[in-house]
Amino acid sequence: MRRRIVIAAIGALLVLCGRATAGQFRFWIAAQRDWAKNTGFCLAFEDASAEGPCRLDDGMRFVLAVADGGRWNYAFYDGRLEADHTYQVKATIGPKSFGFWIDSQCAKEIEAGFAPTNDSLLINHRPQGYTDEADYIFVPIAMTVTHNETVFRDIEFPSAERTVPEFLVADYLPSESLSLPLELAADDTLVIESRIKIIRRPSLADHAPYVDAYGQWRHDDWPGKVRSDEDLRNRIAEEEKVLADWPAPSGYDKYGGCVEAGWKQEATGFFRVVRRDGFYWLISPEGHPCFYVGLCGVGLDADTRWPPTSVTGRESFFEWLPPREGPFAEAWMPNAWGHEGVDFFLPITANLIRKYGEPWRTRKNEITFRRMKAWGFSGGGKWARQNPDPIAFSWMVVLNRAGIPVLVRHPDVFDPNVCEVFEKHLAQQCEQYRENPWIIGLSLGNEDEELIHKGDVEKILAMAADVPAKRALVDHALTTLYGSDMSKLAEAWKVQNAASIETLYAAEPSVSPGDAETLRQFYADRYYAFVYQTIKKHDPNHLYCGFWIPGWRAIWGYSADWKIISRHCDLIGYDHYAHDFAHETLVKMMAETDKPVLCGEFGYAPSYDARRGFAVRTNWGEVRTDEQAGREYQRWMALAAENPHCVGAFLFCHHDQSCLGRSHGKELALQYGEAYAWGLVDVTDTPKWDYVRRVREANLTATAQRLAATKAAAGNK
Repeated sequence: MRRRIVIAAIGALLVLCGRATAGQFRFWIAAQRDWAKNTGFCLAFEDASAEGPCRLDDGMRFVLAVADGGRWNYAFYDGRLEADHTYQVKATIGPKSFGFWIDSQCAKEIEAGFAPTNDSLLINHRPQGYTDEADYIFVPIAMTVTHNETVFRDIEFPSAERTVPEFLVADYLPSESLSLPLELAADDTLVIESRIKIIRRPSLADHAPYVDAYGQWRHDDWPGKVRSDEDLRNRIAEEEKVLADWPAPSGYDKYGGCVEAGWKQEATGFFRVVRRDGFYWLISPEGHPCFYVGLCGVGLDADTRWPPTSVTGRESFFEWLPPREGPFAEAWMPNAWGHEGVDFFLPITANLIRKYGEPWRTRKNEITFRRMKAWGFSGGGKWARQNPDPIAFSWMVVLNRAGIPVLVRHPDVFDPNVCEVFEKHLAQQCEQYRENPWIIGLSLGNEDEELIHKGDVEKILAMAADVPAKRALVDHALTTLYGSDMSKLAEAWKVQNAASIETLYAAEPSVSPGDAETLRQFYADRYYAFVYQTIKKHDPNHLYCGFWIPGWRAIWGYSADWKIISRHCDLIGYDHYAHDFAHETLVKMMAETDKPVLCGEFGYAPSYDARRGFAVRTNWGEVRTDEQAGREYQRWMALAAENPHCVGAFLFCHHDQSCLGRSHGKELALQYGEAYAWGLVDVTDTPKWDYVRRVREANLTATAQRLAATKAAAGNK
């Protein structure tokens, strides 16, 4: 018996901690292990199939692995597993033996020692490198962890309450994956009791429609869910009561400048930036200091024409779709995102039409303006549209370069003909904004679309000899990197028979990563310089804020671009979706460049445990509720207000995206593109009060926090 266990242990060790294959599925119910040191334990559910997708009736099993310091010992449950069954899994690990039970039946008990490790206890963990493709879903219901007869954790998981269709939205919730500190000694006893349900992966066709007549997820319920047109209209009076108790804050000019700061600058009629006692400040057109808190996606048609969700091919997903003509025509948008022949629908617009009646657009603009003021926002942010007086507000312009020819992803700013066309296009846009005092500043494009990627240079160098950008890159490399020595460049780039500069222009070189990065930065510098100089030439009145460099890109892989763009803007506009206002690397770059910065987008999209149909963000942790989103906002905004370089930030955004997504795809899918609950307002135009209250509190104290930080800095000099 002992020998068979050892043999099984060797095989299982290769499976559990070896290299994953395409078909392997792993789910660690509970684990605290160091494979290399032969310490710890792992209670897991595994499918060791060689090919995917994994199937419930093919090789699925529970396994308990316990290490004694010299090797791993394994116990398996190889009984047939069934769908739609909740399994009671119990594991007991002691100093001299271990075992586990399935539905109160002993699967295996083994006499063996236990050598603990004090790494974190992982619960409901999916190790990296394994497939998610399976015809089943593993649903954690509850778990109790007992350490030496004392309950260490007693947990009920949100997935226990989810309906089957909601596992199409997310088969795994990050909030259910826990990492807990737990110190174990060699003579301790640990008991893990877990309830786990296995369900068949639901079919997309079996649960349509997915959204109701108001664009809400059909397969669950929650407080405040709209069920009728009357519910929609009743929300108007409910909101009026709240707004009556939340008047627009006093002490600010119409642009968001603080008139009670105790100091003022010259009124120039436009936003600008000054530095006072080491802190940068926006100065309003009337001369008052402003820590600007903005809201993206507001004004005119900004929140009624974007972003739509695709209907074509997914008609069955909608419980109701309005007529394409008549009052609801504006809720339809054909060919959005460049998808010819695809109809798109805007649930928010259909709801606004039913909620406010005619003139619904005017009433919508009025209530949005009142919301912004009552909620403590200075004005709009990106993706906004200016309302007419008397409900005008300040906002940020994002220019475009639509129709301008590109080489790889950007125009060739070394080509005079391209530059002429590009300048004319920018000048036409600047002309309509040049004298507008409501505009905070100008920017061009957004995030990744303006970033020069690392592979762009290699593609340009593979082009024909007459491409101006290629010639400029070769010239720069020759003079800067190789001291004008053509033979050295030719050798480094593996160019044969380089008798002249024309030979180098015509070649398709093999460029080292270091050379490519140097040339990428050179190209970026020239591109950003052209854009900045051109925009300032045609609009000297407004701040230029760059292209909203993604903070996550600046941290990982493109830190040089933060420095490059700092030379070609009045303030650095960046976007940063994260729990913290600024990663330590970003804070360091802010200090090194010593420029004012403005965050153009940040935000928190509650997952609601996937029970409202929205996608679940997994890249930096899950925000589960509106209340949690509000707390995150408060912390983020307080840190921003106290940072000497930050002059403001824009929350993304006014209303939620559709839970069915905002794009279109070639294959049928429940969600296309982003499908997040970013908004302060949901798809029925109902404010999320648990979120809004906390946002308002943060907004109303942000300027005072910055003034206090400035005063403290001045006092410490």
